[in-house]
Amino acid sequence: MDIKFMPLLFVNLAGEMIYVLNQRLQAQHFENVKSSKILADLVRAMFEKRFIDELFKIQNIYAQQTLKIFFIKFAHCSIMRLTDNSMDKLFDLMTMTVKYQLETCITPNHLLSISLNHIDGIKKIMTEDRDNVELLRGLHNKVRLLRAKLIQTAHIMKAIVFYSFLFFAIKNRKKNHFN
Repeated sequence: MDIKFMPLLFVNLAGEMIYVLNQRLQAQHFENVKSSKILADLVRAMFEKRFIDELFKIQNIYAQQTLKIFFIKFAHCSIMRLTDNSMDKLFDLMTMTVKYQLETCITPNHLLSISLNHIDGIKKIMTEDRDNVELLRGLHNKVRLLRAKLIQTAHIMKAIVFYSFLFFAIKNRKKNHFN
């Protein structure tokens, strides 16, 4: 497995978590102030510079259960509280959506584009929070640098990254609407 897999997987899962929670908060007519605070706290925790720097270091791929624990802890960094059942459903939805996105990729560059799109989507949600927008800009630059490195890398390395994602998607099969 490639060392570049974890940051991209994390960004994609985090992006899906933010999208889903933003939609749920809007659907439940949460106060804008509380809703903004919940999302801002999540983004601040998930994309804190030191954490992201560690994520981009050489490391093994986290097990799905480890990833889930990360996201549970992130969810509880805000004033929001999710039941175990709600968190299970949220994580399943996140992984199913990312899996679907991965399975529709044709090239490794598509994977990087998905990650950049997630970051841009979160930035649109966070327009009022300058600190978080700065964190997201830094993350966006890291992914763009990764993209530049991969473009220079031999085709075999690109294939390894690509198949790492597909391996994650296949390994984490659940019954869903996409299969």
